[in-house]
Amino acid sequence: MKKDFGDMIPLAPDFAAERFTEVFTNGLLARHLGTYFTCAEVNHIADVLHSNGSAEGAQLWLNAHFWECDEISGHDVYLASVFELPEKSAA
Repeated sequence: MKKDFGDMIPLAPDFAAERFTEVFTNGLLARHLGTYFTCAEVNHIADVLHSNGSAEGAQLWLNAHFWECDEISGHDVYLASVFELPEKSAA
């Protein structure tokens, strides 16, 4: 029998944020998905990771997204902070 989400016991917010951070601080996941997310989506993922103590995870997502991003100015908060985006090589 299929369960409805309404039957689930919600996670405590701190535990949910911790689990999200553990799962999304993953370079392989970031490389596979980072280019498919919009600038705003990547910024939100990076913000959640950074605010939960994973500056490294935030950097992974920003770097992965950077390669296909046409609107680098959409990441001005991160461009002006501790984050450094890799240099794009001339193809």
